[in-house]
Amino acid sequence: ITFRDEPFLRGHGTLNNSVALTNHGVVRPGVAVGQLTINGQLSVEPESVFKFQMYDASAQAGSPTGWDHLQVTQSIDFQSSARDAYHLEVTTVDDEGLAAPVLNFDPRFNQQWSLISAASLGGLDESSFSLDAMGFQSEHTLPRGADFHLSATDTELLLNYDVVLGDFDLNRTLDARDIDQLSAQIRTGNADLTMDLNLDGELNLLD
Repeated sequence: ITFRDEPFLRGHGTLNNSVALTNHGVVRPGVAVGQLTINGQLSVEPESVFKFQMYDASAQAGSPTGWDHLQVTQSIDFQSSARDAYHLEVTTVDDEGLAAPVLNFDPRFNQQWSLISAASLGGLDESSFSLDAMGFQSEHTLPRGADFHLSATDTELLLNYDVVLGDFDLNRTLDARDIDQLSAQIRTGNADLTMDLNLDGELNLLD
């Protein structure tokens, strides 16, 4: 099956065909949240878009109570290794598919989610994807320096959330300068919640 003219492949279940995405094709697994399986190969041209939704950050990939997942039983052929050749969007939703904070997500800890799995990911470099995680909502303000990025193995494309909690000067090291910055911010009386280490919605000596 070849999708052209701004195609949109959406839904859950299994498609028993190989698929070619061309001309800004869009893949959106799930109806609200779920898994789309392509029983065959997937060929992906540059400018293709992948959209994923997440309901519960600690549930299972592809489950209706977890996050969207694309499974390809054979190989995925990404036809360009150029930087930002493809686009990937991640948003968080409620049980009706409406934008909402994700469940069971603790922004103080690193986390990782599988978005795409295949027998092999031919020609894929994670830098080939531009990532838009602006639609990822958390019940708590993300700590300063928190970062979403993609990584790839031979068979999976993964969404990663990384944070060094308390690294206020963003040098990836916890040291006295971070304590000094926190103390100075507390003294101002202004609650910069990116520095709220215990997620109580306040900035004080408990942090």
